[in-house]
Amino acid sequence: MARVHYQLERFKKVLDEVGYEITAEDYDKLKFQKPHRASLRRISNLNWKDLKQSVKDNVFEDTDTKPDTNIEKNFTKDRGIITTKSLNIKTVDDALKEAEVDTAIWEVDRYVINSWEVTMGAKSANSDIPQTYTNWQVKVWLKRIKLDEIVSAFNNVVLQIPEYKVTAPPRFTAASGTALEIAIVDVHLAKLAWDKETGRRNYKTSVAVKDYEEVIDKNLMWAEPFKPEKIFFIVGNDLMHIENYSGITPIAGHLLDTDSRFPKVAEAAFEINLKAIYKCRLIAKTEVIWIPGNHDPHASLLLTMMLREHFRNDNMVTVDVGPAKRKARLWGNLLVGWAHEINNRQSAWANELAQAFPQEWGKS
Repeated sequence: MARVHYQLERFKKVLDEVGYEITAEDYDKLKFQKPHRASLRRISNLNWKDLKQSVKDNVFEDTDTKPDTNIEKNFTKDRGIITTKSLNIKTVDDALKEAEVDTAIWEVDRYVINSWEVTMGAKSANSDIPQTYTNWQVKVWLKRIKLDEIVSAFNNVVLQIPEYKVTAPPRFTAASGTALEIAIVDVHLAKLAWDKETGRRNYKTSVAVKDYEEVIDKNLMWAEPFKPEKIFFIVGNDLMHIENYSGITPIAGHLLDTDSRFPKVAEAAFEINLKAIYKCRLIAKTEVIWIPGNHDPHASLLLTMMLREHFRNDNMVTVDVGPAKRKARLWGNLLVGWAHEINNRQSAWANELAQAFPQEWGKS
């Protein structure tokens, strides 16, 4: 038979568990009294039925086994409550982990941690004495993180769009039989590296931006004498080192060393690509092609969609945001393909082209 202990401290814990606090004045009044239903009604606004259920949930019972871990979760659009009851979950971090709370979306508003002794009636193999354990309850109130910085970053991106005007036609439009490919891979904006640790050089967002712009300018300068009639401009290929607040790769879950927060990275990525495409457009018709990396598959897709919207009225720039992870183009009898990862690492990329694009391969 379950035995409920009606000590005042017990009821204080129950009130704490459901989010109510007993005042010092009420505590003194009831210090030498046996708490009962009427007293509890006076010291809180809590419905007696709810309180009774809370006591029942935490009652000391004779059982043959240790208490199992119990996790309760209740979420609305902007709020959440998790409650864990266990012998081992004693901290907020442990409770969040066990309840599988995404800390990139939710943050702790407040919490209550309680503990009480539980005596079991079962006899152990080496003793006839009932075992006593400390049971822990962790209750955490959560609120959804307001992504004000992300909203601000994308607002800044949108505000830039009217500033750019469709410029004059590109310098080279005649058929020269030459195309230029610009595929800058593994830029990793926001990667943080220390030369003394890596043995190479320091690396951060500002360095990556400078390198990117320098490479664009050099490629265009070297290609201009060949009068290219078209430019294939590849976006993605791990352009960004991160695409979330936690700094973890979205697929493998690797924790990364990062220089900045995601909104700043997103703004920098959009700005350097926008400038690069306008430079390309001055030389030849430009096709922007999205190739997802493993660090930024979602962020690079959204970035390319924004570029598509920016150039939606410019007939000199086209943007391919098709979902295929591998893409290819036939230029004359030359087949050129792009992919960040090859499915079978032992196979040659030529085999991948033949299997993925059989018709184009036959014409190449």
